[in-house]
Amino acid sequence: MLKYKTSLLLLLVSVLILNVLQFFVPISFWVYLIVISSYLVLAAYGSFRIESNFYFPVICSAKTEKKEISISFDDGPSPEITSKVLDILKTNEINATFFVIGKNIEGNEDILERIHKEGHIIGNHTYSHSYFFDLYAPKKMGLEFSKTNEIIEKITNTETRYFRPPYGVTNPLLRSALMKFKFIVIGWSVRSLDGIKNNTSKIIKRVTSNLKPGDIVLFHDNYPEIETVLNEFITFTKNNGFKIVSLNNLLK
Repeated sequence: MLKYKTSLLLLLVSVLILNVLQFFVPISFWVYLIVISSYLVLAAYGSFRIESNFYFPVICSAKTEKKEISISFDDGPSPEITSKVLDILKTNEINATFFVIGKNIEGNEDILERIHKEGHIIGNHTYSHSYFFDLYAPKKMGLEFSKTNEIIEKITNTETRYFRPPYGVTNPLLRSALMKFKFIVIGWSVRSLDGIKNNTSKIIKRVTSNLKPGDIVLFHDNYPEIETVLNEFITFTKNNGFKIVSLNNLLK
């Protein structure tokens, strides 16, 4: 698939060629519309399909023949739910990755500290996770990254390596903002949709039906029924020979 810089260059070259041809033959308005619309469709696809790597590199899975996978949790920490998730992970000796929202850490510093002390990876998921985050100017996005990094690092005394975009949406603004940071951007290959669906059986089926080696699974640790989903998912992996490993180990 074409990437952002290449497709933008092709658009500019195409428009330039059409402008030159205008001196020799009439060029219909519809030709311009088709060229520009084609670019916009491609750009929109790249924005909403994080695995396309359209705007910048995103790791959504690992290439491995081992039956190893990694699990991640977005949007925490949640005072009511994250601790229960941590209990399950501790009982099963599983390390996960938590992509935390900066504002949710405030007042829940003890939970973040526990996440860190129990060996889990902590990633940046912006400070606000605003519905309008994708429309922010790059400078404002950068301030959100920095503020969340500072909160995490103050509590854990460790550098934040990983970042996951809110809603998995990417665009040129985010591309520009990320250039000033050394994040490894993480997507997913299995999405539970537990933030949207309320039917636990459907969520469990969604995350288990096509599970394969190298998958990165996305859950939310603010989903009220995550205990049920997580316990059944872990049971499924054990019964089917999968091993849940940390993101660092999966990406080795």
